[in-house]
Amino acid sequence: MSQSGACVCAGSIDLYTGKCLPCRPGQFGYMDSIGNRACSSCPSNSDLVVNSNFNINIFGSYCTCDSGYTGNTKQTCDSCPPNTYRNGGNRTNWARACGPTENQACNTEQSSTASGTTSSRAVDGNTNGNYGAGSCISTNSGTPSWWGVDLGMSIQVTGLRVTGRGDCCGETTEGYTIYVGDDHSATGRFTNNNICVFKQPALGTYISREITRTYPISGRYVYVLVTNGNALVLCEVEVWSSDCSFCPINSTSESASTSINNCICPANYAISKDGACTCDSNFYKFVDSNGTSQCITCPINTVSEIDSKSISECNCKPGFLRTSNGICEPCQANTYRAADFRTNKARTCGPERNRACNIEQSNTL
Repeated sequence: MSQSGACVCAGSIDLYTGKCLPCRPGQFGYMDSIGNRACSSCPSNSDLVVNSNFNINIFGSYCTCDSGYTGNTKQTCDSCPPNTYRNGGNRTNWARACGPTENQACNTEQSSTASGTTSSRAVDGNTNGNYGAGSCISTNSGTPSWWGVDLGMSIQVTGLRVTGRGDCCGETTEGYTIYVGDDHSATGRFTNNNICVFKQPALGTYISREITRTYPISGRYVYVLVTNGNALVLCEVEVWSSDCSFCPINSTSESASTSINNCICPANYAISKDGACTCDSNFYKFVDSNGTSQCITCPINTVSEIDSKSISECNCKPGFLRTSNGICEPCQANTYRAADFRTNKARTCGPERNRACNIEQSNTL
């Protein structure tokens, strides 16, 4: 291939003949520390991403770890530890990997807020670039104008995807810089954190800008900054990492897990509608004085729905009635109690016990 006007060997160079030799299938060409070109295979538990016939001078830059494995230097791919997972074919957006289910928007902030466009809009999962659709953020004009997200923990950031305003005004992001690091202070966020990209061209209209890092940057906070005096307008910021994703709270997985489906809820727990492991039906959540929670079986003759937060949500099951001592006793002979836990006594009259009862009132208009 051509590089700076010169032909460069994409494989290895024979030390005796000086000829360029192609790499064997499954290998890639690279340049070592003293400038020699050679071929090498990807590390264990990884695969070559593209065809080997290209020039590359960073060992393993085109090798990707298999599902269930991670490697930030790409020299080795280690198995994901227990209670984590990684799907090599899909990327986790760490800006939306917070909360108990590890799939909720992370906390955000910005230098100022224009027209009620709160900072959380940039991580709402909606990449619609139409400002009027209500999914974009905007600061007030002035210098500096910035937006930031707290990922909840320090990760190895390997890339981002940034979506700006699509319907107009793309020039307002001209010269934007992105910082990644662990300094959240007002004095250090733009001085102590690492620069991911510096003074970039304005984001195009209706285009999401992909940013890929050859070398990952470690950090908990990601900041987008413009110093051109304009308002900063962003419609979505996604943060990628080669790190293994955490299973939802209260769930576990074995090492080298490849999917969130490998995260299993323990006994007495079930997966709620939002993806979290929560107390199963007929159990309720109990928190002791130390703040430790566990799922406790509802009292005898009571039932509860999934994700019940207290014993008060354990209701008498059909055919039973709670007495004055708080115990659910069987309904007396010739009576019943339906499954919906409630009977409208105002309509339990007549021979069939399902008609309206007699009524009266003080006067009639």
